[in-house]
Amino acid sequence: MRSTGRTRSTNGRTYKRRYARNRRRFNYRKLIKPLLSLVILAAIGTGCYYLFTTPELQITQVKVQGTRLLDASEIKVQVGSAVVGKNILIIPKKQIIGQVVKNRPEIESIKIGRVLPETVIVKIQERRPDIVLSIPKGVTTNGQMFDYWLVDKDGVIFHKVDRPWKSLTLIELPAESKKSMVLGKKARGLAYNNAIQCLKICRKTDYKIDKISVDPVGNLCLNIGSDFYVKLGQPVEIPEKLATLSEKILPALLEKGEQVLYIDITCYEKPAWKPKPVEGEQPSRDT
Repeated sequence: MRSTGRTRSTNGRTYKRRYARNRRRFNYRKLIKPLLSLVILAAIGTGCYYLFTTPELQITQVKVQGTRLLDASEIKVQVGSAVVGKNILIIPKKQIIGQVVKNRPEIESIKIGRVLPETVIVKIQERRPDIVLSIPKGVTTNGQMFDYWLVDKDGVIFHKVDRPWKSLTLIELPAESKKSMVLGKKARGLAYNNAIQCLKICRKTDYKIDKISVDPVGNLCLNIGSDFYVKLGQPVEIPEKLATLSEKILPALLEKGEQVLYIDITCYEKPAWKPKPVEGEQPSRDT
């Protein structure tokens, strides 16, 4: 504010009384917040620069967990070539997952983790086999040769094996079914679908089905343990056929103590069976 004053006269002269002006004081407190913000930003920037450039956070090892069918060492080398020497805070997870999953239908899910300061963890969840799929691939002097694949509960063919697994039901299809089978895709085809529907019905019973085979004309056959097999015929009236087997045929055979080679319930209203031949006797006719 400008100073104001009053006038007075002395000996004919006029004087004006002046008052001192009010001076503004500089508010230093207003500088505290912006200065503090600058200090914090500088600290954050310095910290980030250190974290992303320090050799102490460089990746030196890769660990692979959860593999049973896949080669963990092969995956370890593949991932290691992409991440070793890089900063552990900036792992290209999507890129790594894409590289590992490619051409590996065995993988159901995958996660990439890190253990500071230098270790990358690759956690793999493989598909669980539900059945073994078998298709003839040719005949040699030693007999017929087969290809075998593991198939999960969703019907995805995900891994080739060299022999059946005792713990899993074997589904054997005719040779022409092979054109419908692609590794990494769902199994398809009429023969496969009929066999799977039959297996679902069998699993509701107490039978452990070792094998379901489908011949070129679509007839189904079950192997129940190593004792005997059951001819089901065409894939119709399967529940009725299995009910006849469990409620009538097997109790009657058990009561007689008779050992059978096979049971034919193609027509479940007129079942038949063939006893196992006794050593030294001529094979008997169907009963």
